[in-house]
Amino acid sequence: NFNIILFKKRLFVSKKALPSHEMTVHLLYIQAQNEVINAQLPVSRQTALRLAACQFRVNYGSHNATTHVVGFLKASLEEYLPPNILKGANRKRLEYEILELHEKQFYMADTIRDKLEYVKLARDLPTYGAACYLARQSIFKRLPKLVVLCITYDGISFARCDKGAKNKEELMYFPLEDIQRWGYRQGCTFYFELRVSIGKEGRIIELATEDGRS
Repeated sequence: NFNIILFKKRLFVSKKALPSHEMTVHLLYIQAQNEVINAQLPVSRQTALRLAACQFRVNYGSHNATTHVVGFLKASLEEYLPPNILKGANRKRLEYEILELHEKQFYMADTIRDKLEYVKLARDLPTYGAACYLARQSIFKRLPKLVVLCITYDGISFARCDKGAKNKEELMYFPLEDIQRWGYRQGCTFYFELRVSIGKEGRIIELATEDGRS
């Protein structure tokens, strides 16, 4: 048995800039893959399959009709798809769809380009690159009391918290231009104030979290 240490990029200042350095692409690929597989980045079924097909291409290159058939991934689907996609699903069907998407990628396999394609798909997810903290809110009645507070370069959002794990599905989003200020108060409270029309007081939204100082 051995432990794996995963180094992660902490600050994302933009989703627009794409890396060109080979090692940077590799590290972002590993981070995105880890967060998808561990359900830290919520994905739809179709997006999960597209990402899995990219990952398969990184690992095994271009499609080989002789060897890349249903059964090839029988023992390793957990390395390609998150648990919520696998749960109760027809595993042979999932594998078939991954291989079908992989076969449709006609261009010559290129490891760096394929890793970059995976990163591009992942960065389009709403909570990609977010700093996330478990928090409690009581302002919005239609939202769960326990949420994940997600802070990105372009705003703040609340996401669904799946049984205490940081499994994020975006519930509410506040763009940066609507936020006047934010901070941390003694007593484990993170707050931010929404910008409103001139002459009116902004609405202050508070959440209880022990991670606010981060």
